[in-house]
Amino acid sequence: MSDASVAEALRTEVQRVVVEAPAGTGKTYQAASYARDATTGLGKGQRVLILAHTHSACGVFSSRTTDLAGRLRIGTIDSLVATIAQIYHRALDLPADIHAWSIARGAECYADLADRVLRLIVRSPGIAGAVAERHPIIICDEHQDASQDQHTIVDMLGQAGAKVRFFGDPMQMIFSTGRERESHETQWRDLVASANAFEHLDTAHRWTNGSPELGAWVLEQRERLSAGGSVNLGNRLPRGLRLLRADNRAPRFGGFQLSPVERRPLDIVVRDSPNLLVLTAHNKTVLGLNAFWGARIPIWEGYTRHALSDLLAACRVRSGDPVALGRAMCVFLEAVGKGFSPTAFGNRLAQELETHCVRPCRGKPAEIQSIARLILQKPTHTGVGEAIDRIHHLMNTSQHFGDARIDLRTEFAQARRIQVHPDISTVLAGLAYQRGKGSDRMPFRSISTIHKSKGLECDRAVLIPCDAGSLAPNQKNRCLLYVALSRSCEELTLVVPNDNPSPLLEL
Repeated sequence: MSDASVAEALRTEVQRVVVEAPAGTGKTYQAASYARDATTGLGKGQRVLILAHTHSACGVFSSRTTDLAGRLRIGTIDSLVATIAQIYHRALDLPADIHAWSIARGAECYADLADRVLRLIVRSPGIAGAVAERHPIIICDEHQDASQDQHTIVDMLGQAGAKVRFFGDPMQMIFSTGRERESHETQWRDLVASANAFEHLDTAHRWTNGSPELGAWVLEQRERLSAGGSVNLGNRLPRGLRLLRADNRAPRFGGFQLSPVERRPLDIVVRDSPNLLVLTAHNKTVLGLNAFWGARIPIWEGYTRHALSDLLAACRVRSGDPVALGRAMCVFLEAVGKGFSPTAFGNRLAQELETHCVRPCRGKPAEIQSIARLILQKPTHTGVGEAIDRIHHLMNTSQHFGDARIDLRTEFAQARRIQVHPDISTVLAGLAYQRGKGSDRMPFRSISTIHKSKGLECDRAVLIPCDAGSLAPNQKNRCLLYVALSRSCEELTLVVPNDNPSPLLEL
């Protein structure tokens, strides 16, 4: 199979084409190019529909198709479900503002929303017909991550007359575990088996202007991992791949510490990499690595974040209850930063809220009391926003908050602004709009979990640590390792311990 055969299959008149697309093999180019050609045959009012799974992917597709406005609609598959739910919200017993409702409910609401919309379409198949009439060609990106309900909704649009083009890579299936993962794997196999045409992209385009040798090696390791094997590091390494041996000496999980001798070559890699993505398997290790480099390399928070959504949901439910609002704020602060533990902050704040700040105090207790008063005066999202803004001020001016730091700066900055409107529904709608644009930019150098890096591309990457605790020998971690290996187009550095290297690495 080749780029030409994939392009030809996409442009046939068959209803269902499936393309297996390993990372960096030109999937976005193929999909965008096909979308461009497909728009020329549309009728009045019709659009090609591209359904992605992340806002970052939507942004990439938008940048490739800027001249197709009015003939192309790009959105996440969740946004399609939300749009249908918004139009038929009365039939689903939902509010008209689905986006604000989804933020208030939290990320888990999308599974419920897809279930409701699917049952509605089954009862009223004319809805699928209307969507298919409006969007006669549908391109599904990263479809290996689609839930069963999401897949069935798209499948019903195909049965209603739309031509559907599925792009996916089972080796990038990193968001599901257990039975859900087994269901996704079965769903992909069934999709391939039922396709009118199946193609496979196999050219390492991502590495063409960087290290083609590294790209060829990554595709080879994908096949090894897919077959249940391990990554081959025992032979001559390709140009662009560096192996560093270093043992993490931190006593606690998530911490990171190296000896000066082992640290030196890693610091040289970081120093010489203006465009760098540091990848690790666990959220706690992201925080540990951020501390390891003295917070000089920022954390990539991703396009989907939950701490602020959870806080706003609590503000809506617990409005009028200052103690509950204070506890929710403490949960938020612990999620986005350091120095806000119960002993350092939370217990004292709860005490002040429970006693209505009646006891005079000095020093840090007095400053925490000033925060509590803002919530007591306005026991709503407004008071919480003012309290968070007060915390920001104290972190910059008070010695008592000198040890506190914010790791997720974007999330914290957005929380400071929730006080701008007295109506929480307006705040939720504004946040939904801002996040729907997916306009956050990844810093040129950043630290990220492998999960949040999916869909991203960089010049250089460091995967750290490649130990047995981070990458145990199972299929999900094989996929996780493959996603990490395929992010950088010029240079990849693997930091492997001597004591407990991952069994997924053949040294």
